[in-house]
Amino acid sequence: MIRRKVIGIIVAVVFVAILTGCFGTDTKPVTEKQAEELGFPVFLPDYLPEGLELKDKTIEENSLFVSFGSGDHYMEITQRKRSKYNYHHMIEMNASDAANKADPAKDPAIEYRIIGNFVGEIDKTIKKQGIFSYTFLPSQILDQTVNVGDLHYYHIQSNLGEDEITQVIESLRDLCQPQPDSGQEKAS
Repeated sequence: MIRRKVIGIIVAVVFVAILTGCFGTDTKPVTEKQAEELGFPVFLPDYLPEGLELKDKTIEENSLFVSFGSGDHYMEITQRKRSKYNYHHMIEMNASDAANKADPAKDPAIEYRIIGNFVGEIDKTIKKQGIFSYTFLPSQILDQTVNVGDLHYYHIQSNLGEDEITQVIESLRDLCQPQPDSGQEKAS
């Protein structure tokens, strides 16, 4: 009788552990291996606002879509290999001192901004509705001579506050790049 109860408890614990992912299931939305297989730099945040959790992810041959949510708050990240998006203004901004300024001569609905290591444009038309939409490129790519047709599409959209989403963008890192040492010396 006691043996049956013990076995029942063990089965219940194992079942709950499997459901909650306690046996080493990767909690990251995309693994380094998946990022490498996409064939372009994949940027995901190290920082997520409190309460946000992974809601959806779609990985296709040349694209990635990841969404996070909590209650009424959401954040979506879209990335695509080789985009036909018009990056000319971002490239110009990266090469000039025009960072973090709107340029009505180019487009009154767009604000160009550098956030962390990224150069991008904010859609001011939906920003008025509380939605932060940022299409961007990593500035290190723009510091190299690059063919516009080889640029990838990166976009983040959220109804989080601007300060919060700025922190997320500043924490974006390329999953395929090695991380800096955590301060521990390597043994020789």
